[in-house]
Amino acid sequence: MEDLSQEQQALSSRYINKARVEALSDGVFAIAMTLLVFNIKAPLIDRVISEKGVLAILATQWPYFASYFVSFIVLGMFWTAHNSFLHFFSRNVNRMLVQLNMLYLMFVVLIPFSAYFLGEYPYSHVAVVFYGLNIIIVGLINFAMFSYALYSHDIDTSHVDEQLVTQSRIRVLMTPLFALIGIIASYASTEVAKLFFAFPLIFNLMPKSLLALERLLGINIRD
Repeated sequence: MEDLSQEQQALSSRYINKARVEALSDGVFAIAMTLLVFNIKAPLIDRVISEKGVLAILATQWPYFASYFVSFIVLGMFWTAHNSFLHFFSRNVNRMLVQLNMLYLMFVVLIPFSAYFLGEYPYSHVAVVFYGLNIIIVGLINFAMFSYALYSHDIDTSHVDEQLVTQSRIRVLMTPLFALIGIIASYASTEVAKLFFAFPLIFNLMPKSLLALERLLGINIRD
């Protein structure tokens, strides 16, 4: 009984309750996605103006609406990938994976500020790069979590086959890759850059579109 107790203590110091990790992560994503809308503020009008004038003033908020929609899409993609990772890919979590997850969430929470910064300075190359780097960092930490789970002896991924691993790698890296392309495109147009930031949504809406990547990259992907 004493040996069993010591073994249980060792396991408890090594592994974390996965349900608690999922609950915390979902809460952080929910708050971050909600905070995005607070970047959009109704303009204050101190005089009586026409309906056309109200619409004209509302139109001045379009950079905030644009950053809101792009950021909500980006956070939605990150949450989808994160949920799939914890729910299906990784059957358990240890302390190292939890620390990586905390680092991941730290930069997820930064996205509402990055979105506000981009909305406040929609034509600033610095704002676009800052926003893009935020997405890239989150994406790379996500890839680090994926890789750690795959190669760690502590995390059970024995149920995942090679085809799914290849497909998951592509999906995880897709968002930061397009964010990098967006940063490069921002030298020509900040508006085009925003489209690249949200572009990976297409692959989530149309999973079969990954077959085009199979032909392009010459790898065997099957849904």
